[in-house]
Amino acid sequence: MNLCTNASHAVENQKGLIEITLDSVDLDRNVALIHPDLSPGRYSRLSVRDNGKGIPPDDMDRIFDPFFSTRKERGGTGLGLSMSHGIVKRHQGAITVASHPGRGTIFSVYLPCAHGTEPMKAGAEVPLERKGKERILLVDDDEQMIYGTEKMLCRMGYEVVAHTGSLAALKAVRTDPGGFDLVMTDHMMPYLNGMELANEIRALCPEMPIILYSGYQDGTVDITPGLLERHGILAFMRKPFNRAELAKTIRNVLVA
Repeated sequence: MNLCTNASHAVENQKGLIEITLDSVDLDRNVALIHPDLSPGRYSRLSVRDNGKGIPPDDMDRIFDPFFSTRKERGGTGLGLSMSHGIVKRHQGAITVASHPGRGTIFSVYLPCAHGTEPMKAGAEVPLERKGKERILLVDDDEQMIYGTEKMLCRMGYEVVAHTGSLAALKAVRTDPGGFDLVMTDHMMPYLNGMELANEIRALCPEMPIILYSGYQDGTVDITPGLLERHGILAFMRKPFNRAELAKTIRNVLVA
């Protein structure tokens, strides 16, 4: 559905084509040179092609990033392709894209057929996502960021309580000081910024682990290790988040 929705937006009001095909392909051992996430074997390949405006080359490396969208002025969230990528990866598959500006785009999804891929060799390392079951207080004044991050954390196994206001988040801690295992907060927010909120929370719960994050990349937010330490903040992250980095940071903070 996400891929077809994107194709329809690419074609827009012009007389165009959206083509959906399904076939099977046998991938040999050389496949790792092209698709490092895939093992040799038989795959079902689902392709969605359109003859729309195509994807600008400068955007190709970012299209699967959470919250990246070329349609934000028309309500795009940037979550569609990121979610599609996550679904495919969880099923041990891969998704590829080829596009030519003015000529169209084709997305191809590879999903392993049952008993169709070679088992991983003994001793091969499998990167495991570090999951948990703790309760996280998530604070951000950006509703889209709250939505995407909450979904990501829930898929990691965490219970999430989300607030779009720092004062509401502080009230939640005051109401139930022992109700949270971790606080994740944006820095640039109205009323209380992330560090001010951290100060208030640490006054109530001195041992509360806190992760601060920010989307500012232009030097507006000058975060130093000493500054974080003074506010009792154990880690700092830039958004949008890389899922693996987020999972690792949370576990490191919780076991610190």
